[in-house]
Amino acid sequence: MAKFITFPVDITVKNPLSKEEAGGKTTFREFVVACLLTDKRFSTGWKAIKSAIAISDAVEACEPGKVMQLHDQDWEVLRDAAQTPSGDSYAGPLNAVGLMQLRPFFEAILNASDKAPSPVKKA
Repeated sequence: MAKFITFPVDITVKNPLSKEEAGGKTTFREFVVACLLTDKRFSTGWKAIKSAIAISDAVEACEPGKVMQLHDQDWEVLRDAAQTPSGDSYAGPLNAVGLMQLRPFFEAILNASDKAPSPVKKA
């Protein structure tokens, strides 16, 4: 089986008080690679590393508005990293206020579909 994720558009993180840009645009690819693939789940052995490779390849091959496809087992690890990160996966410049602004990225992963829309970029 497979899961299909509609690749979200870039998000500009803003200071919640001043509404000014706080670091420029963040892409879905950056979010997945910097925040989720750093989760310890992806370094627990070869099977986990293969999932990280498959996810990274799928993200690299896709673009906003298109649909990427992941095998269920790869999506499940990505979903778990998004829902309940192990360790300090979200470490970096974003705190909860910044991460809240990335809600469309989380939702794209968590709301992945079992049905393939067209067109689909395969992993």
